[in-house]
Amino acid sequence: MAIRKSTGKRGARDDLPYTLPPLQERSHREAWNRFESRVQEALGIDGDEFIRRFEAGEYASAVEDPDILELAFMMVDRPE
Repeated sequence: MAIRKSTGKRGARDDLPYTLPPLQERSHREAWNRFESRVQEALGIDGDEFIRRFEAGEYASAVEDPDILELAFMMVDRPE
């Protein structure tokens, strides 16, 4: 296995066959609103209920469900 020598440019990857979109910074409130909207769209419940069920292990058998995985990665505490 060959190890590619670093170019010294962090994050620059001209050799990839695809382009990643730029990162979008979001406020805590924006992140919560997006999470809550996605939970409602996918499961028909609110974000607080998803978090309660997730932490209680109710989605343990659904770990390969793409919606559950996406929501787990998006999960954020409700802003105060």
